[in-house]
Amino acid sequence: MHDPEASLLEEGVMFFEDPEIGNRVSEFDEKGSPVQSEEGLDFCQRSTLDDSRVRRTPPKGTLKRHGRHS
Repeated sequence: MHDPEASLLEEGVMFFEDPEIGNRVSEFDEKGSPVQSEEGLDFCQRSTLDDSRVRRTPPKGTLKRHGRHS
C-alpha cells in the first residue's frame, strides 16, 4: 500500500489503492475519456472534489507558489 502524501512528495501525484476508483477510471477510459463533456466534468468532480482524501491540504512545503506576490 502506498502512502498518498509520500507519493505526492516523491512522484508529484497522489496514489490511492481503491478498486472503486479504479473501476470508474477503467469505465471512463473505455468511453474514450470524454473530459470535455458533462460526463467528464462529473467524473472529475467525483474523482477529486468529492473525495475527502484528495481535498485535504497537502503537507506543508508540497506546493510552491509561482509568480509575483505582494
